[in-house]
Amino acid sequence: METLIYIPVIEGINYYIPVQGKPIGDAFKILDDPKFELEDGTILYKFLPGDIVEVSSQHLKNQIGDTKIFPVAVKLIGEQSSERRLKNLQYLIAEQEGLLSEQQHHDYAREINDLKEQVALSEIDIHPAVIRWYNK
Repeated sequence: METLIYIPVIEGINYYIPVQGKPIGDAFKILDDPKFELEDGTILYKFLPGDIVEVSSQHLKNQIGDTKIFPVAVKLIGEQSSERRLKNLQYLIAEQEGLLSEQQHHDYAREINDLKEQVALSEIDIHPAVIRWYNK
C-alpha cells in the first residue's frame, strides 16, 4: 500500500512536495513520481526516488495557509552512492547558504572536489546557491 509523504525541496524558496512512498517496516521507500524534475539541476530535492527514508509527523502550512500535520521525510537511511552523495551535498550547500561545517567538509571532501570540477567545467545544470558557494 502506498502512502503520501512530503519531501523538502529548494527552488529559490524552500517548500515541500507530496510524493508516493511504500512502507518498508518503520521506513518508506520514495517511489518515482512525475513531480520529480530530476533533469533540472536548479531544483534540489532532499530525497530522491528509490531513497529509503525515516518519516515523522510535522506541522506544515497547506496551500490555503492552514497549519496541519503531514508525514515528512526527515532522514535518509542506508548507504549512499557517490552520485547520491553529490546530490545531497548540493542540497546541503543550498540549505545552509554555502556554510558547510568542518565535519561536512571532511565527510564530503571527495564530492566537494567533484562538484567544484563540474561547476568549473559547466558540466551540469546548477542551482544558483551552489554557484554562489563556488564563487566564494
